[in-house]
Amino acid sequence: YSMMELSLSELQGWFLGLSNKNTGANGNVIGAFPASVDVKNNTTSFWYSEITGYALSLLVNISKQDKNSALSDCKNTADKAFEFLNYVATQSKKIDDIDSIFQGYSIEENRKMREYYSFDVSMCIQGVIDYYNLTGKRESLELAEKLGNWLLTQQTTAGGFLSRYDGINKNNIHEDHYFWSDNGALHAKNAIALFKLSSATGDKKFYNAALKVLKWVISLQDRDGSFWVNNKKEYVYSHVQCYVLEGLLYAKYFTNSAEFDSAITKGAGWLLKNIDLKYMGILGVHKFSNSSILPEGASSNIFYRIVRRYLPRKEFASDATFQTCRIFFLYDVLFKTKNEFSNVAKNILEIFPNKCIVTDAEKNKLPSSRIDISIPFIKKKSSIVSVWSVMFAIQAYMLRDKFANKDLNVKDMDSLF
Repeated sequence: YSMMELSLSELQGWFLGLSNKNTGANGNVIGAFPASVDVKNNTTSFWYSEITGYALSLLVNISKQDKNSALSDCKNTADKAFEFLNYVATQSKKIDDIDSIFQGYSIEENRKMREYYSFDVSMCIQGVIDYYNLTGKRESLELAEKLGNWLLTQQTTAGGFLSRYDGINKNNIHEDHYFWSDNGALHAKNAIALFKLSSATGDKKFYNAALKVLKWVISLQDRDGSFWVNNKKEYVYSHVQCYVLEGLLYAKYFTNSAEFDSAITKGAGWLLKNIDLKYMGILGVHKFSNSSILPEGASSNIFYRIVRRYLPRKEFASDATFQTCRIFFLYDVLFKTKNEFSNVAKNILEIFPNKCIVTDAEKNKLPSSRIDISIPFIKKKSSIVSVWSVMFAIQAYMLRDKFANKDLNVKDMDSLF
């Protein structure tokens, strides 16, 4: 494959086509985006609030930067995505009496997935605030502020965040070994939504909460620059490493402070050192501690908990690889370096996409979520295409093009996170 086999325009077109156009049997899910698509079985996973929040930010970004007529429906798609999030918030209040947003809807029976993840809600806040900054619609700011107030109830006194509130069992304590459990490093990215919310509302409490989580997450950074997935310090997950750096980089932009410079530089350096020079990708899971009992990001099977402890699966992660590209471009702009990191990002985008391409029924070329190289000389690409990986790829390509045109500067930062 040539580099152009995975093209920005094709990815954008496929992404826009994912937005749901149909009303569900028991509610309005028009405008929602799914979590993933299985190109082998031609199936789509659940309608995902978090991904719809991500999508809303990306739609706003494309609307601002790309006037291509083929993407002219970006604004309309953004309107529908906001309406979906607003609808879910209304349902959350009605069913569980909280000003939050539940995880999403199953596609088959349109069942409400009544878990309220603090990370997911942060991504929704960010999307809604970006939408507000584009449209000026007062109801979007009101929704973001309600969600922000709920999010603050999930922050611990130390600065981390509880993972989720279970609307069915009325429980919000979920301590575990998974990267998305309580006090997870990924919650550093919540700071972006909180900073943006503080700017839109003028309320300092959101600003203070953002700084609090970032100061807390520094305690999870090891000496080599990596961030443990949570306060149990059992393994490192490159996807989470990127989330932490996104939060810290945005803080550098937003506060114009050097407070987190050392942590950012060490963290970006860790990503750089862990890029495989053959694939130009990065493995998903790293550095199992002696106490780790869950070396994989999402295994609940006790057999794999034990076996993978000693025989870890080796999978290149598309989400983390494309996130790494974004981080490298943003790092060079914010730190005014001599393109050391962005040159690596360009090389990644020339090589890695050709290694991970899978094709759907319509012959769209898309990035597989994982490339498994656990067995020597055998490369197995997952048929699952995660929508967030596609969005990270789109953002990486957009940043690359702006870099090539010398059209990327600090002024653009707010719409690029």
